[in-house]
Amino acid sequence: MMWVPDQEGQSPQPSVSATQHRHSAPDLAACGFSMKLFLALVACWLLALVCSDIPQPCTSPDLFEGYISELRWSQLRPAYGVFSYDAIHQRFYTSMLVYRDNKPEHQVDLFLYNESVRYKFFLGNQTCMKLPLLTPFKPFGVPKDANFLTQIYYGSPSVPEALLLMNIWNVTQDRGNVKIGFSDYGCYPLYWHIEFTDSWTLKSFFNLTMGIQDPTVFNPPLECEKNL
Repeated sequence: MMWVPDQEGQSPQPSVSATQHRHSAPDLAACGFSMKLFLALVACWLLALVCSDIPQPCTSPDLFEGYISELRWSQLRPAYGVFSYDAIHQRFYTSMLVYRDNKPEHQVDLFLYNESVRYKFFLGNQTCMKLPLLTPFKPFGVPKDANFLTQIYYGSPSVPEALLLMNIWNVTQDRGNVKIGFSDYGCYPLYWHIEFTDSWTLKSFFNLTMGIQDPTVFNPPLECEKNL
C-alpha cells in the first residue's frame, strides 16, 4: 500500500493496489449463478444416469426362427410347433400341432403381408384356404408407446452361463392389455400375454436361431395352388 498526497490539505487516504482488488470480496450474484449452473449440470447428469438404466423400446432382428407354443382361453391343450420370421420381405410362417375337439391336427399358416394374403393348410385332409390379409405388417419388437414394467432373470444370476435377462412391457390396446417379454440382449421375443375383456392368449418363443435355414417355407404349399 502506498500513500498519495491530499490535494486539499485533508488527511492522506490510502490507495488500493491491484493486489487488493484481486483479494476483494466475491460477487455474490455471480457466485449464485455459477452454483445454479453447477446444480443444473449435476441434475442433467443424474437424469441421464437413471434413464440409461431403464430399457428402451427395441426392434427384433430381421431374420430368425425357432419354436413357438400358444395357449388360448378356449383350448384345453396348447398348440406348439416351429416358426420362421422374415421382416425384410414381411412374411411369417408357422407349422404347428393344434387340437380341435381334443384331437391333434397339423396346420400350416403362411402370412404374406407384402401380398396381403394368408394361407391356411391342413395336412390331415390336404385342404387349403386362401384368405385376405388386411392387417398391416408389424415387426417384432417393443413399440415406442409401451410402458416398461420390470426385469426378470431366467436362470440364476450366480450362473452366467445359464442366465437370460428379460424385459417386460405393457402395451395398451383398444380391446385390452398386452404384456410382452423380450430379451435384454438382442431384443428377441420370449412371451406374449394378450388379455382382452372376452379372451386371452399366451404365446411363448424358445430355441431361437438367427437367419432362415429353409426360405422355401414361405412358398405357398403346392396343394394350395391346386385347390384354388
